[in-house]
Amino acid sequence: MAGVKEQLLNGVWCTAPATGYDIIRREGKKEFVLNKKGRLIKKIFVWKEEGLTLESIRERLLGLGWKVDARRIADMLRNPFYCGLLAHNALEGQLVEGIQEKVISREFFLKVNGIISTRGTYTLQTKDENVPLKRFIKCDDCSGYLTAYKAKKNQEYYYKCRTVGCSCNKRADTLHNAFREQLTSVNLKLDKSITEIIKQQMIATYNQLNKDKQETAVTLTTQINDIDKKLDRIEERLIEEEITKQMFDKYSAKYKEEKIVIEKNVASLGNQVSNLDKCIDAVINYAGKLNTMWDSADFIQKQKLQKLVFPEGMYYNKKRDTCRTGRLNAAFLCISQLASTLEGKKNRKLVVKLISPCLWCEPGLNRRHMDFQSI
Repeated sequence: MAGVKEQLLNGVWCTAPATGYDIIRREGKKEFVLNKKGRLIKKIFVWKEEGLTLESIRERLLGLGWKVDARRIADMLRNPFYCGLLAHNALEGQLVEGIQEKVISREFFLKVNGIISTRGTYTLQTKDENVPLKRFIKCDDCSGYLTAYKAKKNQEYYYKCRTVGCSCNKRADTLHNAFREQLTSVNLKLDKSITEIIKQQMIATYNQLNKDKQETAVTLTTQINDIDKKLDRIEERLIEEEITKQMFDKYSAKYKEEKIVIEKNVASLGNQVSNLDKCIDAVINYAGKLNTMWDSADFIQKQKLQKLVFPEGMYYNKKRDTCRTGRLNAAFLCISQLASTLEGKKNRKLVVKLISPCLWCEPGLNRRHMDFQSI
């Protein structure tokens, strides 16, 4: 996902582009150019701006040899890709200027979508404080993400599965209450007498799980420093005319290639936590007020908190009218299990002797899971 985000920030769409585009390569670079359907999509926007219904647009396209349903047309009209923008989950709500050829201007796109939102039976919005679980909660039957809308009849918000034939549909406030219940099950009010023990154990766990990574990072950094010294040395030898320019170029290129490879290996190890003590304090603090944090947060912060606590999202089962969550973030799971163990011990000194010297770790917990930096 880090690579995907980097590409997107550079304006390059990483997967198959929207309907109406072909991918061509010039001088090793991707270009997204409009094809025949892309030119027809421009007509779709113009027709919609003129006031035509989706059904009328569908009939016109059929007459031009393109069979497409009204729902697909509505999706295209809402897709910012056609006005040169990129929207992706990896961008966390940010819109980025893309390199693709534009179908219409941004102003015209906004104008057309204004028409849709005022004339449709319900309104779809990218960011809406009323539906923070959008694209976080999934249908338990088809595993598709639920989108959200506001019903025109009763002005209530709903979550709805977009899979054809799936009838998963639920009032937003009901699912919000269900999510709060899930947060309550994770929310921990820790006894001050055990907080420090939990903190020290988590530090020990993190350091043990990252020991090999840290040792590897030190070794690679030493190798980079050695290469820098070699580069400095051959530069001095060139200045002192001990070697020719040809020899300098040869060995300089060799050392620089080696350095690039090592730097990539360092980058693959990921970021290390610069202040582990404060970081774990923050995690323990979060664990005690997840409910209030979620209720007071804005749309973006709510979604970040949701994905932080439950990385695999939440599932809603329409038939049983029940919700369930996927995997719990390993840091919160660690705190929960340690707290459960410690609160059952009357002798705190005994607890320290049992837990602190040895490494406690949730079975299956590994470096990938114990990511305090993201928290």
